[in-house]
Amino acid sequence: MPGGVRDASGIVFRRVFRFACMVIQTRFGTGSVRPNGNKSVSYGLIRTCGTVLRMLGISDLLKGMKSRGVSLDVIVELVCAYQLQGGSSMNECADWLDDDVLKMKLCGGETISQRTIDRSLAVLSDHFEEIIDGIWEGINRIFDIECTDVVVDGLHIPVVGRMNSLSAYGYGGRGIQNQVQFMLGMLRCPTLPFDIMPYPGNMTDQEQYRNFLPRLFKRMTPGSMIVVDNGCAHKDLKKMITDAGMEYLTRERMNNSDDRRIDEHPEDFTYTDTDVCCIVNTFTASGRTLYQFFSVDNYLRGMQIAVKKEAKCAKVIAEGSVVGETPKVRTSDIVKKLNNPYLNVEIKTVVQMIMSPFDPSDKAEAITELMGGRCGYFKLECSIPLPPEKALDIYRARIRIEHLISSIKSVVNIEPLRVWSDGSTNGSLLLALLAQLVVSVVIELMEGIREEVSENGRRSVRVRKPSAIFAVKSLSHLTVSFLYDDQGAESVVYSNFEPMNTEIMGILDRMEACLDPFSGEKWQKRGIFVEERLRR
Repeated sequence: MPGGVRDASGIVFRRVFRFACMVIQTRFGTGSVRPNGNKSVSYGLIRTCGTVLRMLGISDLLKGMKSRGVSLDVIVELVCAYQLQGGSSMNECADWLDDDVLKMKLCGGETISQRTIDRSLAVLSDHFEEIIDGIWEGINRIFDIECTDVVVDGLHIPVVGRMNSLSAYGYGGRGIQNQVQFMLGMLRCPTLPFDIMPYPGNMTDQEQYRNFLPRLFKRMTPGSMIVVDNGCAHKDLKKMITDAGMEYLTRERMNNSDDRRIDEHPEDFTYTDTDVCCIVNTFTASGRTLYQFFSVDNYLRGMQIAVKKEAKCAKVIAEGSVVGETPKVRTSDIVKKLNNPYLNVEIKTVVQMIMSPFDPSDKAEAITELMGGRCGYFKLECSIPLPPEKALDIYRARIRIEHLISSIKSVVNIEPLRVWSDGSTNGSLLLALLAQLVVSVVIELMEGIREEVSENGRRSVRVRKPSAIFAVKSLSHLTVSFLYDDQGAESVVYSNFEPMNTEIMGILDRMEACLDPFSGEKWQKRGIFVEERLRR
């Protein structure tokens, strides 16, 4: 590069750099940044966890469970807040609480070490059932629970740590993995989690339900409904529910008699929604009712899946094959051979092309075959005769527990589970339940936005409220900063108020007024708004 050009380019770069510095100074000020002792913490999350757990009565329950060092209720409140602000490591949590300012402001000058947190998890495990009972009592202290209908679901969590009696290798989202399974119980209205139970990673769904359902019966009033997936669709489990005086709504697998009924009596279908129709079959003696639904959305979704499968099947045929000739296919494309050192297996394949992927009509026939005859159909079973549109709405609302489980995994950051014993597993799941319960309680107490919806001639009012992730995000923005001048004088600054966290702070103000024994205020139980479509 000629010297003149190089010098000119250098001048241009220096001018651009000076301009960029001027822009930065204009935006953030011209003062130099110097290290200081100022500290900012997530005031919104810490206050929310502390106040809601005290309102539930959990904090008072925890105080007597640990006699030495920092009180257990303080540890649980801070660890829950730490998890909600994105942390998942107890080592990092101990480092976060080791700051001198945080120790003085949050822990009364005491140190919360990694060993203290580990011991707290073991104490929580020792008092597992007592705390679960306290959660149920606390929910009934805040809300006016008229309906004890329950939704149940389960999930697996990968485990990072030593093997224990609860961790086992089983099929998970990433294939075979070391995992722990758990069952979660949630009230249908309001959508609050109230019970959780860990199980070995290789235990079947039926065994988990058989153990978990009796835990729910003692909290439910007779005639309440349990909404479950097809993991509970077994005769003995359904009999267990009805023998306890409860009702159930579950998804069932379709069988040959369902196929015959659909083929022989298509006139029995009635529309329950814009794109859903149903055949209802009620057994007079028992009241047990079967619903065979056909959904256009499910049918189109199944068609999309079949189109992708057909494309994969077409790839098996060699690109250079000619229409009408036998394709060149490798055995591994058709048959998967398991490696067994004791056996010498030889497989011979005979391939005959019966349809051509190059023929549009054959392609359509292949897609139809991959879709299957039951594409778009699904079956529900209820122990009592509900109208089909009501049964469908109640089962569809079951997605809320899936959102709740997703929140426990992502918002509460329990995945992966870092544990080393049964006690740490129980304690970690209990902490996750408490953290999620705190968020769910404040969301239920928010006013929300009421919307009038009309679907298929049915008008209803729905209340739209923020999701857990947005509520936690807004609370994490609300910070308190401790600022210190050169003489060490302290000033406190609260920052980042938003409409959402401001409303939540108002809820906490009312709770704290009721918790103050000298205020004379009493908490008025919050009535639950239940959408008309979800009422039985």
